[in-house]
Amino acid sequence: MPNRRRPGVRSTISPKAVRATLTIRNLAHRGDGVAETENGPVFVAGALPGETVIADVIGERGVLLSVVEEAAERIIPPCPHFGSCGGCSLQHMAPAFYQRWKRDVVSRVLASQGVDCAVDPLEPIAAGTRRRATFAAEWQGKALAFGFHGARSHAVVALDACLILDPRLAGRLDELRALAALIAPRRGVMKLHALLTESGLDIRLDDFGPWPDFTTERKLMDFATQSKLARISLGDRVLIAPQTPVLHFGTAAVTPPPGGFTQAATLSENRLAALVMEAAGRAKHVADLFAGSGTFSLRLALSARVHAVDGDAASIEALTRAASATPALKPLTTERRDLFRRPLMAKELDVFDLALLDPPRAGAREQIAEIVKSKLSRLVYVSCSPASFARDAATLQGAGFTLARTTPVDQFLYSHHIELVGVFNRER
Repeated sequence: MPNRRRPGVRSTISPKAVRATLTIRNLAHRGDGVAETENGPVFVAGALPGETVIADVIGERGVLLSVVEEAAERIIPPCPHFGSCGGCSLQHMAPAFYQRWKRDVVSRVLASQGVDCAVDPLEPIAAGTRRRATFAAEWQGKALAFGFHGARSHAVVALDACLILDPRLAGRLDELRALAALIAPRRGVMKLHALLTESGLDIRLDDFGPWPDFTTERKLMDFATQSKLARISLGDRVLIAPQTPVLHFGTAAVTPPPGGFTQAATLSENRLAALVMEAAGRAKHVADLFAGSGTFSLRLALSARVHAVDGDAASIEALTRAASATPALKPLTTERRDLFRRPLMAKELDVFDLALLDPPRAGAREQIAEIVKSKLSRLVYVSCSPASFARDAATLQGAGFTLARTTPVDQFLYSHHIELVGVFNRER
């Protein structure tokens, strides 16, 4: 359909913007359409290859106003907030095209680093399964806007529904808004981190301003009890925990620290864990580096000795408690250690027959530098950044490792973010 306006867009174009008709040639790594102009490339969010669009252009960025000629791969976004909410950016892509594009992103970034490996098809994760989200709350006049930040904006877009969230979380947006209204500062944006655990919602509040007075504390505690929340924490400090928050990693019951790292969805965590366990095979002694609260350690310890290392004290404490309370595990030791400043050295790594890495977005450059000097011949690398993964993979390849398998997992549905698992082997 010609001249379709992008759903949800509220244009606030600068007077310096130039209105232009653009032909989209391809997609950039964040999913933005790319048009070549005499002044260089212009990136247009929401546009697809083969489309002719009208956009307001400032520099290298264009704001999509309407689509004159649509690509066959365009669909109507399923969420009414698409275009204004910044939580999702790719709902306008047909599913098959979307899945191919995400796989191709991984293939291209590996090729750009000279890494040779066929990439598996994208492992899909269904909508309505995300258990973890960080919401923003901001007073806008007399009303509290509660939702996510807008697309390429610091403004908060109020939400009444979210299709990527587990219904047990999405169905409580009104309650969470009411909770935020009890403590959100009159100026600035407060963060509310929500995690759906097996015993209820675990809430952490950040950027709430001065510590609340006794009356506000009492209101928060009453709210937690009446709404059957598992826990409310103000920053790292637990205010009230009517129920102990619990997640199961394998057979182990884990209480994660307030706001601590967990995989975004149970389905994707289970798929990542299955890929890790398959790659681990019959390994008998495993180093789990960037172990967090034990997402993989506690599963691996069912069949192998594990040494789990992470820089976050609260996460290591949670992992240690869970391991000590779980019967039938092989010996599992833990160590708090900043692997960016003090990676495990080559001689320390030599005692293991497998290393598992699950670093943050920056990757594991410092740890990889020690791995290549060690006697390790098997490595499993879980990554949330194809770019840093490819950089580290190139280093490993240069030291004789072969990337035997790469599997992307669509943990972050409708966004450009990609989780992946890489399996490396080296002949000795």
